[in-house]
This record gives sequence, C-alpha cells and structure tokens, in this order.
Amino acid sequence: TDISRSEAKNIVRRLSSASRYIPLEYNMVYHLIARNYHGEVLDNIVVHTIHDMPFREHR
Repeated sequence: TDISRSEAKNIVRRLSSASRYIPLEYNMVYHLIARNYHGEVLDNIVVHTIHDMPFREHR
C-alpha cells in the first residue's frame, strides 16, 4: 500500500513540470510529496489523488 522512493520522485518531477496547471487546492498535496519523497514512503491514496487531478490552467 506504499509507493517507493523512486515512484514518489517521478511524481514530484511530473508535478513540477505541470505545476502551472495544478489548481491551488492541490498545492498541499504537492508540498507533502516534495517534503517526504526522499525519506518516507507515501500512501497510495496520494498517488490516486494525483492521477485524478484536473490539470486545468491555474491563474
């Protein structure tokens, strides 16, 4: 039920490149991953949340 460190790194990389499309309410999820990918494993719920994110333009 946990994701690996490299999987979390890939998520951070994808979110970084798409960050201008991520709505403000998802920023906390992004920062949670950015803080934890190098040390702790993250629950799969976080991954599913990211996969279901609407990447709409965020102005």
